[in-house]
Amino acid sequence: MNQYIKRESNFEFLRILSICLIIAFHYVLKGKLSFESDTSFNKLLCDTCNYFGELGVNCFVLISGYFLSKSKSMFKLKKVLMFSLQVLFYMVLSQVILFAVKSPDSNIFSFRAYAFPLLTNRFWFISAYVILYIISPYINIVIESINKKQFQFLLLSQIIIWSVFPTIAYGEIGKNPESSSLYSRFIWLVVVYIIGAYIRKYDLVFLNSAKRCLLLFLSVLSLLIIYIVCCNFEILPAFISNKYSSVYFSTPNSIVELLLSVSLFGVFSYIKVPNKPVINYIASCTLGVYMLHDGELYKFLWQDIFKNASHSNSHYLVLYILSAVLIILMAGIVTESIRKPIEKSVGRFIDLIYDKALKFFKAREQ
Repeated sequence: MNQYIKRESNFEFLRILSICLIIAFHYVLKGKLSFESDTSFNKLLCDTCNYFGELGVNCFVLISGYFLSKSKSMFKLKKVLMFSLQVLFYMVLSQVILFAVKSPDSNIFSFRAYAFPLLTNRFWFISAYVILYIISPYINIVIESINKKQFQFLLLSQIIIWSVFPTIAYGEIGKNPESSSLYSRFIWLVVVYIIGAYIRKYDLVFLNSAKRCLLLFLSVLSLLIIYIVCCNFEILPAFISNKYSSVYFSTPNSIVELLLSVSLFGVFSYIKVPNKPVINYIASCTLGVYMLHDGELYKFLWQDIFKNASHSNSHYLVLYILSAVLIILMAGIVTESIRKPIEKSVGRFIDLIYDKALKFFKAREQ
């Protein structure tokens, strides 16, 4: 049977959109762009793009929480191993490309980096996601054992602790929602996971249609853009402008990012897209797209290939960003199309070794 037949194409399209948002965010974040004026259109555009990356990450995890929360099986060691091999593939590929066209990373011969690819933080999201995958069955046990009111209290308390308070609090935390000594990106991924699980189990009463979700998303986005414009034109009161920058709310756990993520996820959850194998296949390549462009190659891509900084004040910056997103997406799909058959062969080999080991130990027991 086709491996994509059971996938829901509306959520798969959201995966594709999410990785595109992440690429656009990385174009701005890592491209060393500089602007002639804080009030230029390009500066406003890039400040808006700074919110896209965490929006994409949150949507990825919401999808995982939505689907994995229904699973009653424990994590599979083989899947963790395949994640490790995928990371290793992109680490080696990046070094080969750099060796051919530039200079390889100084850690090219690091045993630790290649022996434990998931623990080196080369791809923070992959490392955190795999840990979340490993503990997700235990989170699911808790979710299934509590009633709706208990679940609501759990969710509300975590959102207040990790999102509401850090976003609006004064002092150190108020400068950056991520600056709390107790906070970590992994904690936030867990919170987003249980939000996705709650939506799957109970829905959100105030977001019970695609129209409502879209209205909320567009409203928050519009207010965000107005806020960015006010910051850059310095028309906010001093006590606000001195504390909050135009990208203050761009951290993944801010209220703004949370509302954008949940509402965008809600839009796609209510839009029923007929099963489209092409969409599903492209979506299955998104982690590969992420690893291809955000590993050791990012400086080479953004500074040497796309030359982001040279387009900072171009009238065509929007087109440059869109072109980079499309090119990297296509390159990732092609690379994954080459890697996937290799992964299948390795997977069959692992299954063969496992079966032989299982038969060996069963024979010894007899």
